[in-house]
Amino acid sequence: MRVRFKPGGKDNFGNSMASAIHLPALPNGPNQIVAIKATGTVSPQKSRSKNGSKEALSKNLAGSKTAVKLGAIDYNDPNALSTKGLPFSHILDLVDSWGGRLKLNGKTTTEVSVEFLQPMTKDKGLSLCAQYITSADQKLQTIPKDAFWFVSHAWKFVFLDVIDALSTFLIDQKADFSTSVIWLDLFSNSQHNTGLKPFQWWETTFLNAVESIGNVVMVLQPWLNPIPLTRAWCIFEVYACSTTGSKFHLALSPNERDTFMRELKTNPRRFYDILARTSCDKSEAFKLSDKEAIFNIIRNTVGFNRLNRMVFDTFAAWIVEQLLIGTTKSIDEEDACDWKWALAGFYELQGKYEAAEKLLLECQSTQTRILGRTHPSTMNTINSLAVVYRLEGRAGEAEKLFLECLETRRKTLGDRHVETLTTVNNLALLYKSVGRFNDAEPLYVRCLEAQKAQMGDYHTDTLSTMSNLGVLYVTKYCYGEAEPLLFDCLAGRMKLLGSEHPDTLSASNNLALLYKAQERLSEAEALYLQCLSIQKKLLGPDHQDTLISESNLAGLYVSDARFSEADSLYQHCIRIRSAELGESSPETLASVGAFATSLLAQERFGEAEPLLSQCLKGLKKQVGEEHPDTIATLTNLANVYDSQGRYAEAELLLLQAVDLNKKTLGNLHPTYLSSLNALGGVCESMDKLEVAERHYADCLAIQRTVLGGEHPDTILTMYNLASLFKAQGSMQKAQPLFDECFRACKKVLGKNHPHTLLVQKSMKGTDATQKSEGAKRVKGKGQGKTNKKGK
Repeated sequence: MRVRFKPGGKDNFGNSMASAIHLPALPNGPNQIVAIKATGTVSPQKSRSKNGSKEALSKNLAGSKTAVKLGAIDYNDPNALSTKGLPFSHILDLVDSWGGRLKLNGKTTTEVSVEFLQPMTKDKGLSLCAQYITSADQKLQTIPKDAFWFVSHAWKFVFLDVIDALSTFLIDQKADFSTSVIWLDLFSNSQHNTGLKPFQWWETTFLNAVESIGNVVMVLQPWLNPIPLTRAWCIFEVYACSTTGSKFHLALSPNERDTFMRELKTNPRRFYDILARTSCDKSEAFKLSDKEAIFNIIRNTVGFNRLNRMVFDTFAAWIVEQLLIGTTKSIDEEDACDWKWALAGFYELQGKYEAAEKLLLECQSTQTRILGRTHPSTMNTINSLAVVYRLEGRAGEAEKLFLECLETRRKTLGDRHVETLTTVNNLALLYKSVGRFNDAEPLYVRCLEAQKAQMGDYHTDTLSTMSNLGVLYVTKYCYGEAEPLLFDCLAGRMKLLGSEHPDTLSASNNLALLYKAQERLSEAEALYLQCLSIQKKLLGPDHQDTLISESNLAGLYVSDARFSEADSLYQHCIRIRSAELGESSPETLASVGAFATSLLAQERFGEAEPLLSQCLKGLKKQVGEEHPDTIATLTNLANVYDSQGRYAEAELLLLQAVDLNKKTLGNLHPTYLSSLNALGGVCESMDKLEVAERHYADCLAIQRTVLGGEHPDTILTMYNLASLFKAQGSMQKAQPLFDECFRACKKVLGKNHPHTLLVQKSMKGTDATQKSEGAKRVKGKGQGKTNKKGK
């Protein structure tokens, strides 16, 4: 008897401080993809992209309900916009005339406007720039000039912080204060009767200014939770910057910059986490109607997913530049290594493993020479290099470095030091990733015990290890051990972080994964739905994190044979990802592949085949033939051919999958063993019985050692081999395997489980006919429930 493998699939940051980043114009069509690339330092000159014209801007906004009029400016009209600005030197003169820094200390931009600016301009009700231009004083008339820098800021900022940030920015740009003309809405836009101006006026104001000026400088503070990323008008200005093909810059006040650079050097991950959680559709505005209008423009043009990605890529590229600046301005070799280590860490978070590896190898060589091999800084680099090797699939090299780092840290820091425990965790994660579960488990257990003793049950590190160990137990089918860990992790994160934190949602998903594996489908569904509801509220229904949860829920529905609900969710994911990311993006292909697995479970092989062929071709091009998603798709397509009786084609694909899994994961990994088991099944169908026996036997021997005799994967292979012997009439070989299989099924699955009953029935029969009939039943019933690991 051969158990068919279940289809698998995943849905799974020299130069100045404020260097320019060029933002290409966003395309008009909702199905086009935007590629944001950092161009390095850009000299301060105006540029125009193809779409930077007024005609193109109007076209880009054609989907908006508001009309944009781009024409001549009437400075005598209080409701008109002046795209003129003030030299920064004159702005500093204004600060002095208002009583200097002591008088303005601590006042927000709003308060400065009310107390100082508005009294100056109340008679005419114009902007300060327009008032100067229309003045009878010829000297005043000449002060406003064509602006070169458009400043994006939040009105709740302390005004002097904005001034200091701009001062630092211009100094870094080596710009002359007297010729650096600033467009700041406080001065360039009338501050009278602002509440009476309709949204269309403000929209035209900002789009005109950004399009005309060509350089946007965003004042970023506080660095830990940047206010501009939460304000709808600031987000709109970033959108306008990209739409018009303008350049984008960032500026920080001196205090913010010093703190920023210190933190960036020691922990780049914090910035990555902030940026990764950026969600433009959660920004706010003082007037709800403004927010709604801005959102409508974005929805009708680029869409929030693409805008989120643009903001993320823009800020990430800027952070990389700051890290590069740190390496060039380092005080000595040791300091340079610290900056390179931080940059490598950010590259690793971005998936740029080759760039990270190059920097870490440079650091390792220099630190070993100047500090010694066992120095803590050298060990940090070695640990980070091992992480990169693990992510690259170079398990042997990673293990060697982790073991060296662990031995050194135990000797120099002790078994329970946080750095030692970090390495223990990393080594355990490596072992889990290559299927060495029995090696990973004691490391996780030891680490968790030490973290509870040192940091307490609710420390973030403790909860992370608790989660890792719980997921490992799910992988090992040790559900009784997994449940208290995953439940306590969820409870701890809810208490520590709140119910809507991304880490809490991750814990909720892990617990749902356990319930799904235990076939507690209603409990799993409740968790998935709760998680999905929170993400829709916080991120929106089309956010990528929301789509991942939606796909997880769809997988649950497949397991519960609720195929129409599953297919509806998968098709929504495909539609949004195709529109936002492109039909050939890895994310879209993952959704297509997941949809195909649902079709496989429904035995709709003719519909699944072209989807899987499309996925396989796209994934090979996008992520390479050795990527896990590519190999899983290869295996799933073989499953289609097997089900259609196209055994030679299935065998060819499975031979490739077996070789690729062995190369990338090693011969102890469950995924490799699953593909080997599947290959044995196809060979059996082709009457290559000796070859099939060899594959089954090799697979079973490794599974007994790695997973144990009572692991469901081991039971399946055992049953397949026993059924093969039975078909050959070798009951002497078959009976001991059936007996062992039956005992394991009763213990693991229960005596009334369909598979237990099937084994019991197979033990009584003596002919091949009964075996064949039993195989049909298991293939149909076990497709979504028995084989949970992509076999």
